[in-house]
Amino acid sequence: MRRLRFGEFVVDVDTDDGAVADFIDRIAGPSTVAQPTHQLVIRRTGETCLVIDETCGVISLTLSRDTVGPTVQIGVLQAVTRSIAYLNRSAGTRMLLHGSAFTLASGAGVAVLDGGLGQGKTSLALAMARERGQLLVDEFAFARTTPDGVVLSAAPTLPWHIRPDMAPYLAPLPGSAPLRYPCELQATVATAPRDSPLGLILIPDQRLRAGQIAPVDGVRARSLLRRAVTDHLSKLADPRLDHVSIFTNVNQVVDQARRPLAEQTTPLIAQVDLLRHVASVPAFRVGIGAPADLAASTAAAGLAVETVTG
Repeated sequence: MRRLRFGEFVVDVDTDDGAVADFIDRIAGPSTVAQPTHQLVIRRTGETCLVIDETCGVISLTLSRDTVGPTVQIGVLQAVTRSIAYLNRSAGTRMLLHGSAFTLASGAGVAVLDGGLGQGKTSLALAMARERGQLLVDEFAFARTTPDGVVLSAAPTLPWHIRPDMAPYLAPLPGSAPLRYPCELQATVATAPRDSPLGLILIPDQRLRAGQIAPVDGVRARSLLRRAVTDHLSKLADPRLDHVSIFTNVNQVVDQARRPLAEQTTPLIAQVDLLRHVASVPAFRVGIGAPADLAASTAAAGLAVETVTG
């Protein structure tokens, strides 16, 4: 039995697929003795399907034999992280944010979140971590609320999503692999081993010129960050919203009664509560241009950091 950790969540993994087992071993990190909170069962047979059993806390993923390569790895990450978020959706203190994060030298966390204003989350987080701190997490940022604010969970073993046009600037390795692991990025940037309190939010904005920043007030922040709070669960229920998915229709993602999650309309009060906490954190829009403009975008983000940290 393999075991994965996602922040405070510990997942026992049972799989009969050798390639998937190798991937799980790579992202598992040091062995943990903590009691599992969930179980993930992955089988390579039949049609690709995800069944989330709330009663038992079991996530069952069936993979088609036609699904291979990095698509499987991305699909497994999406399935397990989003399923954990779904199973804990009623807990008002835990949620999965869509975005990347890095830490500053002070230990404070900076989240680069999806505000629906364009791409650039991963590249900006990587560049900022290289210059000012350490990598924290890419794409799947588990967050929890505490009396002192929002805390981001470190993910020191999870891969980062690298587009081909980002590689020359951020990950000087041969090839164009869509996933790069922290050990492959060590030449340019280190990985944070511990959780970090969220102190600043950056929202990439392709409507601003590269090198420009704009503060976001609380009301506007709630509007922009709603997507970052709801995106993963929305894409879990309806895979057609995702540009990379191992599923093709809503009937492939179901609950224990085989009802598509897309047919369920339970209001997620926890998302509203987390959005309120996240929106209270200082936030800036950062102008994002082409890959060649990354230095200007990074400098602008640095100004935002200095504005908040002094």
